[in-house]
Amino acid sequence: MKNIFFGLMFGLALSGCANKGVNLADAEQLVEVIYAKVLKTKPITFDSKAGQAAVMGGIEGAIENSDGDSEDLISGAITGAIVSSVFVSIEEGSSRGLLVSMRTADNTDYNLATKNTKIKVDECLQIIRGADVSLIKVEDSFCQN
Repeated sequence: MKNIFFGLMFGLALSGCANKGVNLADAEQLVEVIYAKVLKTKPITFDSKAGQAAVMGGIEGAIENSDGDSEDLISGAITGAIVSSVFVSIEEGSSRGLLVSMRTADNTDYNLATKNTKIKVDECLQIIRGADVSLIKVEDSFCQN
């Protein structure tokens, strides 16, 4: 169990060092940039995988401690479930987000589910679409005809 815990801690520490640059999947791909005005926002909640992680962690913890008595088996399952669900929850971050309805200057409508909860109605956004979507607030002049 110690090895699993330290492995998870090491993996989490390394994930914090990940570069937040351009997505590698965008290499040699056409990336589209559009500008759109926010028409409305609606709060949403994203699904979490923490429950599934708890089940898998519980199973792994039980298997890891199966050579002990029943108390070892149960405590291994509980510890595995807790540790796994906590790490997944940390990795996922907040489950809150927005459904953002936008319109471009040529009257094309877009809807986007995003974890960015700071977007406001009437803002002009630069939308960069590749393998991922990035939103950047820009001056209103970009969204006018």
